Amino acid sequence: MTPFTTFTLILVVIVLLLVAEIEHRAVVAILAAVLSAYFGISYGLFKPADIIEMMNVDTVLFITGVLILFESISRSGL
Repeated sequence: MTPFTTFTLILVVIVLLLVAEIEHRAVVAILAAVLSAYFGISYGLFKPADIIEMMNVDTVLFITGVLILFESISRSGL
């Protein structure tokens, strides 16, 4: 299977999971990231060290903080 076919299949499965709401969006997003990283490394498209370089820590921390804030607000009933 070519990398294009594999990543297209991952995209289609992820979109179907999101539309069908079988799992929570965060779980589906993590699944997409893990599958993409795994197949990217196995096809030799990038190295494991490249994954760390691709991540923007500031953005990840910001999104995590916003999610924690919204979860706290929703649980408090505001």
